[in-house]
Amino acid sequence: APKDTQVTLSPSSGNIGVGDTVTLSCQVGSSHPPVSGYHWYKDGVAVGTQQVLALRGVRREDHGRYHCEAQNALGAGVSPAVTLRVFSAEISASPAAEVREGTATTLSCDVPGREGHPEELTYTWYKNSAWLKEGPAHTLLFPAVAAGDAGYYSCQVTNSQGSDTAQAISLSVTCECHQLLATWSCANPPQNPGNPPKSSWPSLFLSTPGVDEGRSALLVEFSGNTTNFGHEPGVKVTLTAGLLIQPSAEVTEGTAVTLTCVGTGDAAEEPLYTWYRNGRRLQESSVPTLEFPSVRGDDAGAFQCQVRSGNGSDMSEAVPLRVFYPPRQPALSSFLQSQGGRLGIIQCSVESDPESNLTLRRGDDAIACTLGCPQATNPRVHVTRSYNSLKVEIRDVVVEDEGIYECQAGNSQGSASAAVDFKA
Repeated sequence: APKDTQVTLSPSSGNIGVGDTVTLSCQVGSSHPPVSGYHWYKDGVAVGTQQVLALRGVRREDHGRYHCEAQNALGAGVSPAVTLRVFSAEISASPAAEVREGTATTLSCDVPGREGHPEELTYTWYKNSAWLKEGPAHTLLFPAVAAGDAGYYSCQVTNSQGSDTAQAISLSVTCECHQLLATWSCANPPQNPGNPPKSSWPSLFLSTPGVDEGRSALLVEFSGNTTNFGHEPGVKVTLTAGLLIQPSAEVTEGTAVTLTCVGTGDAAEEPLYTWYRNGRRLQESSVPTLEFPSVRGDDAGAFQCQVRSGNGSDMSEAVPLRVFYPPRQPALSSFLQSQGGRLGIIQCSVESDPESNLTLRRGDDAIACTLGCPQATNPRVHVTRSYNSLKVEIRDVVVEDEGIYECQAGNSQGSASAAVDFKA
């Protein structure tokens, strides 16, 4: 019977993504008489009867454990199982992608076989293209989701071989509107305005029926001479840390943007403000503003400010700043793989916000694009599309495939292009 039956997987290294081509070959060390037949199994289910199992255009569902059987007239040789890992990120929402305000909600970022993955994975979360957090946690938890949590969420999964970014999912939060009631009262006007007694100080009461007070923000400004407020023993004026972006949290590149930090402070002591972007410290000063005279796409991110004074410290929630900018110069590369057949790969990627439409052209012919174009009609051409990335595989490359290929990138902010000379 066949002996030393083994499965070889190609490619044998690197991440295998959706749309890639994978071959599994059933190899036998010895057999007399010769092998007369082969059988393939995926997770115990029969999937093929040839020596080489070719998977063209791999799907997430192809992830699993494969083994083969080689047979001759005397019996069968069974190989050890080999795991085909499809490295493809995907986001799901529980209980749903549209929830009512206050519902406990979880976003999960998964790759097939995550729990049995041989190495630690790193997850980077984004909201509306702005960085949120990074670490080993594959979930994003909202114990009581708020209206401000609504938006487009995406995640990038990284291992030692590379990374994959999931298609963004829209989280919608429906909420009830509540009437906001504010009352200003001042009792017993002070006889001595320069040193008012405590019992006569004005006070502000905020009532929001049925809404968690933690989800509301209130900025109180005192006009006139308030010096004595700070000198009254045991009395401090405090504000919860918050961050304001002007003119808007979504701007076009080149706009003058000012971030203002409002935070905890002692009226008698000048506070210090520390600024962070994507969790990394930027600067510290006594000025409560961070200014971008002409903001660039690289300045986008999730901003936080920390305010410190004798009254303690407080850190604001992360607030995303999104900067719309045209596509930069595309990164265009080509590669010819001769092993196991001639396979040509042309890949184009670009940085932009919003997403660019990428089109690969050869002369006047559009080979492929990422948005709004028909599927490739050439059976030798396989196209893989992802966010700001386009990969074209040309199988069984011939001399006629040679030439100058141009990648054109465009969005609402502008366009850019790059070219490469592909040689067969």
